[in-house]
Amino acid sequence: MPLYVNTKGFGADFKTMALRGLKRDPDFPNPYATEEEMGWIARAVANGQREWSSMKFFDPDGNLMTVPEPDWSTFGRLAPLPK
Repeated sequence: MPLYVNTKGFGADFKTMALRGLKRDPDFPNPYATEEEMGWIARAVANGQREWSSMKFFDPDGNLMTVPEPDWSTFGRLAPLPK
Protein backbone atom coordinates (compact mmCIF):
# COMPACT_ATOMS: atom_id res chain seq x y z
CA MET A 1 0.00 0.00 0.00
CA PRO A 2 1.49 3.37 -0.97
CA LEU A 3 2.13 6.13 1.52
CA TYR A 4 1.61 9.59 0.04
CA VAL A 5 3.80 12.45 1.26
CA ASN A 6 3.12 16.05 0.26
CA THR A 7 6.36 18.02 0.54
CA LYS A 8 4.60 21.39 0.80
CA GLY A 9 6.19 23.16 3.72
CA PHE A 10 9.32 21.01 3.78
CA GLY A 11 12.23 23.08 5.03
CA ALA A 12 14.88 20.68 3.73
CA ASP A 13 15.39 17.39 1.90
CA PHE A 14 14.01 14.09 3.20
CA LYS A 15 17.20 12.96 4.96
CA THR A 16 17.62 16.26 6.79
CA MET A 17 13.96 16.30 7.80
CA ALA A 18 14.14 12.70 9.02
CA LEU A 19 17.31 13.33 11.04
CA ARG A 20 15.66 16.33 12.67
CA GLY A 21 12.60 14.23 13.44
CA LEU A 22 14.80 11.55 14.99
CA LYS A 23 16.42 14.27 17.13
CA ARG A 24 19.83 13.58 15.59
CA ASP A 25 20.47 17.12 14.41
CA PRO A 26 21.90 19.14 17.32
CA ASP A 27 20.91 22.38 15.61
CA PHE A 28 17.23 21.33 15.73
CA PRO A 29 16.54 19.83 19.18
CA ASN A 30 12.76 20.38 18.90
CA PRO A 31 11.50 18.91 15.61
CA TYR A 32 8.29 19.94 13.93
CA ALA A 33 5.56 17.33 13.47
CA THR A 34 6.38 16.85 9.77
CA GLU A 35 10.02 16.19 10.67
CA GLU A 36 8.92 13.61 13.25
CA GLU A 37 6.76 11.94 10.59
CA MET A 38 9.77 11.70 8.25
CA GLY A 39 11.66 10.13 11.15
CA TRP A 40 8.92 7.51 11.48
CA ILE A 41 9.18 6.76 7.77
CA ALA A 42 12.95 6.39 8.12
CA ARG A 43 12.55 3.97 11.03
CA ALA A 44 9.98 1.89 9.17
CA VAL A 45 11.99 1.62 5.96
CA ALA A 46 15.36 1.07 7.63
CA ASN A 47 13.89 -1.82 9.65
CA GLY A 48 12.08 -3.51 6.76
CA GLN A 49 8.62 -2.55 7.96
CA ARG A 50 7.92 -0.63 4.75
CA GLU A 51 9.50 -0.58 1.30
CA TRP A 52 10.96 2.70 0.07
CA SER A 53 9.29 2.01 -3.27
CA SER A 54 5.91 2.34 -1.52
CA MET A 55 6.65 5.99 -0.72
CA LYS A 56 5.06 8.48 -3.14
CA PHE A 57 6.37 12.03 -2.74
CA PHE A 58 4.58 15.02 -4.26
CA ASP A 59 5.93 18.53 -4.75
CA PRO A 60 3.97 21.57 -3.50
CA ASP A 61 2.12 21.72 -6.84
CA GLY A 62 0.94 18.12 -6.51
CA ASN A 63 3.34 16.61 -9.04
CA LEU A 64 4.86 13.22 -8.30
CA MET A 65 8.57 13.62 -7.61
CA THR A 66 11.51 11.27 -7.24
CA VAL A 67 13.20 11.22 -3.85
CA PRO A 68 16.28 9.00 -3.78
CA GLU A 69 16.43 6.44 -1.00
CA PRO A 70 18.91 7.56 1.64
CA ASP A 71 21.82 5.43 2.72
CA TRP A 72 20.28 4.10 5.92
CA SER A 73 23.69 3.13 7.32
CA THR A 74 24.42 6.85 7.78
CA PHE A 75 21.49 7.18 10.21
CA GLY A 76 22.92 4.94 12.90
CA ARG A 77 20.74 2.40 14.67
CA LEU A 78 17.04 3.13 14.24
CA ALA A 79 14.52 1.43 16.48
CA PRO A 80 11.64 -0.25 14.64
CA LEU A 81 8.19 1.24 14.91
CA PRO A 82 5.86 -0.47 17.37
CA LYS A 83 3.40 -2.85 15.76
